Amino acid sequence: MTPKRYSVSSFRAYASGLDAIGREKCTGYQFARGICVNYNYLLLTAAVMVSGCGGGSGGGGADSGAESGSAITMTEPAPFPAFSDDQATLLTQNAARESVIVTDSGLQYEVLIAADGPKPSAESHVTVHYRGTFTNGTDFDSSFDRGEPSVFKLNDTIQGWIEGLQLMSVGSRYRFVVPSDLAYGAMGAGDVIGPDQALIFVVQLMEINSI
Repeated sequence: MTPKRYSVSSFRAYASGLDAIGREKCTGYQFARGICVNYNYLLLTAAVMVSGCGGGSGGGGADSGAESGSAITMTEPAPFPAFSDDQATLLTQNAARESVIVTDSGLQYEVLIAADGPKPSAESHVTVHYRGTFTNGTDFDSSFDRGEPSVFKLNDTIQGWIEGLQLMSVGSRYRFVVPSDLAYGAMGAGDVIGPDQALIFVVQLMEINSI
């Protein structure tokens, strides 16, 4: 999948629409990078648009590792067992689960759908479907809901994604519980992700566009 390209004029119209409704939004790509969208940023990035806009929650239906693009849906083989407003408790309890692996950095992951295939490097451009969730169970972004995967350069994302996606093979789906120091840290990300927040991501690696 190649990035969608739009004219500056189409982005100017889109950005004006965002300005008119009086609030910022983030695309999936920009959530992963920790960049909040505003009018000036949209104009600066008008040359390349790599994912759809919007967020939300929901989704459902059957899935398999072989599905791709808008056909893929979000039913998880192993739903997350328990959310908690207490992030420290969630991290401790999740790390103790048998299916969860904790890396040296503190990143927690489990394999939901296994696959054999190539793995990306930090320099790779990848196509992914994902859902981002706060530790209390509230979704803040989902390419599954938008019906279109996101494309980005891996090392432009948060540290938890840079480390975690390099563990994945194309076609696999992992759940990552990302401590705040591997996510957005004390700064947070705009008005959406507050400071020192751990985040939960379900990620399906669809394609490596370049290695």
